[in-house]
Amino acid sequence: MSTDRVAAFRQSMKLDYEKWHEGIGYDVSLFETATQQELAEMERQVLATGVDDWRDIEALNALATPTAKARIREMLANGPLKMRMAVLSHAPALVTDAEREAVLIAVLGELDFYEGLTQALSIIEDFHPPPIIDALFRETLRRDGGAACRFSASKSSWCSFAAI
Repeated sequence: MSTDRVAAFRQSMKLDYEKWHEGIGYDVSLFETATQQELAEMERQVLATGVDDWRDIEALNALATPTAKARIREMLANGPLKMRMAVLSHAPALVTDAEREAVLIAVLGELDFYEGLTQALSIIEDFHPPPIIDALFRETLRRDGGAACRFSASKSSWCSFAAI
């Protein structure tokens, strides 16, 4: 099936320098006026790409079908860490606090900036149970200069370090 909306969505999936640099996702506004058949085709297109980018998670979350939600949950459970971070950022309602905590702790220990670390620190500003504060402190001591500096400067670190 190919309609104007489906073709426009397919076009929006093509990543160029501007979309990458500016953080522009797929045109999910097309979902608002799409028919059920068009939505099914758009979902098929997203799933066919392999779900390997935050844009895919954002689109699946906007589609909100049982299949889309199942694929997001699968990425949260078994996907690469950068994709689990994408789920936290673009489909937070599908994540439990325990899952959020586990992903954030793993991100603090493994990812670098532009891989999901910046987004993790942003989430941690508002979500920082004691295990995350402990991880911030631990990784401040363990990680290289750039990451360690950011960890020690995060709002939740100030609170934990003041308590030491």
